[in-house]
Amino acid sequence: MSQRTRAPSSEISRRGFLGAATAAVGGLFIGPARASPAGEHLLAGDPARLTPFEREHLPVLHAPGFTINKAKVPLVVEMAHPMTADHYIEAIEVTDTADRVPGKGVFHLMPESGRVYVAFQARVEPGKSELTVAAVCNRHGRWSCRRSIEVDQGGSGCSGTDPAVGRSASEEVHPPAIRIAELVKDGRLRRGQVVHAQVKIRHPNRRGRRIREGKIDLESKPLYLEQMEVEYAGERVCKFAFTEALSDDPFLTFALCPKREGTLKVVFSNNRGQKLEAVHHLRFS
Repeated sequence: MSQRTRAPSSEISRRGFLGAATAAVGGLFIGPARASPAGEHLLAGDPARLTPFEREHLPVLHAPGFTINKAKVPLVVEMAHPMTADHYIEAIEVTDTADRVPGKGVFHLMPESGRVYVAFQARVEPGKSELTVAAVCNRHGRWSCRRSIEVDQGGSGCSGTDPAVGRSASEEVHPPAIRIAELVKDGRLRRGQVVHAQVKIRHPNRRGRRIREGKIDLESKPLYLEQMEVEYAGERVCKFAFTEALSDDPFLTFALCPKREGTLKVVFSNNRGQKLEAVHHLRFS
């Protein structure tokens, strides 16, 4: 039976939100050209040699070149692509084909986003990995690029012991909270301004399995977030599909371009049928 939990308030301290926000680490990286799925444009080589059209369709992935925290790798995807009613990015997908949980997330966007920007944290297997980020343009199809990262070999990433580093074994869950970064910084919003909504939620994301002598044993019931739906002024503006690779207690950021005052609403759903939601009222000044 579905359960719904709603945050009584989206209030959370400025320090709490700004402290949780992880700055993008590293910059643009386009690896050597390799085989890509049929119909997909893989951008590779020197970014400076791309045409303006290619640069517009280039999904830029920011990620650390090296990290010791395999349980919470910060990932940021952004693009210079327009987000208009007749030309926009429909989806962003992040994958690591060498990982036991290859899918890191699929982010479905609409023109109301105003800008392509998504930030989240994911588990990544220890060792060297090559992350692929693919963007789907409603006019020009699928475009992708790759970035290499390395995770300290001492960790367990997606496939190891639950819980991951930094999270207790409890199933403690708290409703999400929303904060608008520009409102925190400037104290006001303007009509048509692209803003960045930050969403923080207390929720474990675990597969309930453990590796023993090279074999995977199921030792507890899985508990993880499956999706986040976003509405503004009563209309859906984006939807994020998660996997078990999402980090515990994730902090997510996405762009939104409100052209009228209204209520921003996020609804999380987990694999056990629970729904957790929060709202934030946007007013212009």
